Amino acid sequence: ISRLVPLLLLLVSIYFNWDLVVANEGLTGADITELPKQIKRGSEQKSESSSQSKTSNTWTPAQPARHSVVPRPYVGARDVNGNLDYTFDPSPSRFAKYVDTSSIQAFNDTETARVPILPKFQKGLRESQKLLEGLPEEKIPKILCIVYTYEKDHDVLEAVRNTWANKCDGFFAASNKTVESLGAVDLIHDGEESYKNMWAKTKSILLFAYDNYLGEYDFFYICGVDMFVLVDNLRAYLVSEDYLRYNDGYRDEFSSRDDMFRKAKRSSELRPRPLIVGMPFSMNYGRGGDRHLFASGGNGYVLNQAALSIFNELDMRGSSAPFFWNVRTSQEDVILGGALERLGVITVNTQDREGGWRFFGKCIEYLHKFDGRAPERPGVLYKSFHVKTPTGMDAYSAQTVSFHLKDCNGGVIESIYRYQSYFYGQVP
Repeated sequence: ISRLVPLLLLLVSIYFNWDLVVANEGLTGADITELPKQIKRGSEQKSESSSQSKTSNTWTPAQPARHSVVPRPYVGARDVNGNLDYTFDPSPSRFAKYVDTSSIQAFNDTETARVPILPKFQKGLRESQKLLEGLPEEKIPKILCIVYTYEKDHDVLEAVRNTWANKCDGFFAASNKTVESLGAVDLIHDGEESYKNMWAKTKSILLFAYDNYLGEYDFFYICGVDMFVLVDNLRAYLVSEDYLRYNDGYRDEFSSRDDMFRKAKRSSELRPRPLIVGMPFSMNYGRGGDRHLFASGGNGYVLNQAALSIFNELDMRGSSAPFFWNVRTSQEDVILGGALERLGVITVNTQDREGGWRFFGKCIEYLHKFDGRAPERPGVLYKSFHVKTPTGMDAYSAQTVSFHLKDCNGGVIESIYRYQSYFYGQVP
């Protein structure tokens, strides 16, 4: 039996990380090639597209030689008529006339008894708003919020549009159908429109944001549509000393681990310094089973301009490119974290001074019961990096940024409107 234990552990590890193991060996799918951004015109274009539906979101590229890799496998967005090269002003003002607040109920103080942690979050939000009110306009960072979704979840997107999306400086939803009243954009990506292909969709999001909005926004927040985001708390964090010290080269419990992250020191010396912000998770993957760190996609993550630039300027013909570029997986957060980690860009510690996490929120009714166990796995952070996570309400910062609503009572749409009531009343 003792001889079988290592084999069983290896098989379990492969089972749970199969997408990543296979990708790292270069065995998944076909490599991808770039569709030229200069689309052919006239009869030549017409003959090529006659057999394809304009509204199809699946892009099937020509198949190049094995392991040939191109730097930017990306096309762009389509407008409501299916035409390529669609660009737009992402300001929420473009859909302001469609915002409907009729589903938002007035806040009821009796909710506090049912949600013990709510007063803590409400106080934290007021502190964020007070901080921002005292800053000159030029000191307040501009944030482009991007959610990923698809047509069947546009009813959820409508709730996002009616609530927290209006707090962002820019907003759009990467979808498979353009609906201007919702801020939804048909953003083309390689492969099928499915959860199992999230990495392909995320790549297109990052490339599209880089090509069209890099100079207009300071930060790029990416999350799923099943979220409620306190954008004021996000802004307040990004102007706080807790964050700004990273710009000056501060190395926390993660980026100071030169034994794990060989290029972290060099990256910390860059100016501007590339940074990715979110809830740090840790796991083993790849050939050697090494420990890696990434910003969990569940609560969303933030890239500054420098991080978005360094990702988009990667040489995807490099030896590790097939792994990072061509893998088909739902674990887009793991792959993005791995790609940035290779460049020394390590997810930062987003705890507040009391140890509460800023990107850790889930169903607000149950947060006070958090006991430190799975599925959040904070014990792994302590084992690998000696970063402690408190239990109960102390695990969450008063200025929590995001709440992942996937498994909340009443469903996502009802939760979005209820959280709007909790924090802002009926004002979008």
